Amino acid sequence: MTIVQRTTATAFAASAAFAALAGLGALLIAASSAAAQPAPDPPYPGPATPTSPPTVVIVHSGSPWWTFVLVAIAAAAATLLVAWLVSRIRHHTAALPVAH
Repeated sequence: MTIVQRTTATAFAASAAFAALAGLGALLIAASSAAAQPAPDPPYPGPATPTSPPTVVIVHSGSPWWTFVLVAIAAAAATLLVAWLVSRIRHHTAALPVAH
């Protein structure tokens, strides 16, 4: 009976770890696809001798501050979830009797 309980606990720990890693991988994939930007257009060659000074256009393509807050909250939630799962697994396996 103890061997079956340990095997079940080990399987649960492995599945919990796999689920946590899969969730973190999904977050990484979503973040990388959200941050992807198209390649910039090549500069226009223009006339050989410019008649006026070139116009400077500043384009800000950065993320707003609240996206960093959302990512930080998601990372903290994932960390707390993994810590809670590990503590539950340790608490559950510590209560099992050791077979000699």
